[in-house]
Amino acid sequence: MSTNPIVYMHSDAGAPQLSGLAGSLTALLDAILVTGYGVGAEAKAPAGWSLEFSGLNRRAYRNDAVLGTGTYFSVDDSDTVSGGNARAAYVRAFEQMSGVGLGVNGAPTVARMANGDTWTKSRALSGASRPWWAIATSKWFYIFIDAGATGLDTAAPYFAGDINSDVQGDQYCFVVANGLLGAPHTGSTSLESTKLFHARARASDSVSDALGGYILRGVSGAPGAVPVCLTVPSTAPSPTTITSFGRLGGAYPSPVNGGLFMEELLVREGPYLHRGRMPNCYSPQHNLAFSDLEVIPAVSALSGATVVAKAHLSVGAVTATSGGQLLFDVSTGVE
Repeated sequence: MSTNPIVYMHSDAGAPQLSGLAGSLTALLDAILVTGYGVGAEAKAPAGWSLEFSGLNRRAYRNDAVLGTGTYFSVDDSDTVSGGNARAAYVRAFEQMSGVGLGVNGAPTVARMANGDTWTKSRALSGASRPWWAIATSKWFYIFIDAGATGLDTAAPYFAGDINSDVQGDQYCFVVANGLLGAPHTGSTSLESTKLFHARARASDSVSDALGGYILRGVSGAPGAVPVCLTVPSTAPSPTTITSFGRLGGAYPSPVNGGLFMEELLVREGPYLHRGRMPNCYSPQHNLAFSDLEVIPAVSALSGATVVAKAHLSVGAVTATSGGQLLFDVSTGVE
């Protein structure tokens, strides 16, 4: 079980490779979440999830039930869903599961997406490797996938796991990021649709389906997943002005303190209704200040923690406003 974040990357010794073949994502998640990979000094330990159910290129993982919610994360990478293909895998969270693909109270709901959301692995139906980068603990993981092999700085971000909820004892705070909204990948050269870190929605904006992701239950606690999106504490410009977190900001280093300013990413399920915060993830208040995967040590705003900058692209074609940057705290463990 890992309470401290572990960083994983396609170029690590012994790392599994991701491609447009069935089973490549489940093999990757097996390694990151459950088994680890590599040997000796270069070995990477697993994040500490359990593998609850397994079938041919299908899995049900579960995050830590003591530190976390013990939610199940179902992945169908089998290329057997009618109309689907191996360019993307189908994903859904469940409160309870009894077998591969068999669960109750899913996020997203079956009514919203019959087979689950679709996370893109590769634009090509081939065994060509696609770069990826991930950070994970026993409660959550982020993964960035360069499905078009255009550069890891253009990778699409995904997330599954518990957020830092502001609801005391919250057992339903597991979030699954949106991908292609259940649609198969057509092989298009346009950017994969992933919206969790896309629209810088303002606190007063409404939340709708397909805007960012789904949380297992709303703040009322009633059964049924609800959509969520992200915002920042400061007033954000309209999404037509800037579309990605970490894209717009002042000079770095800041003339105020000679250092770094950043904001928590708030998870919102309605106007002014903030459920919690994304774990170990921040939006810099600077305009693309760092190179991709640059390490920034001793950040005073995080009590001296180390952060890693990760560039990403969001939704639609690559434009002047679609690329952003996130900062991940790689020092602070989960509780």
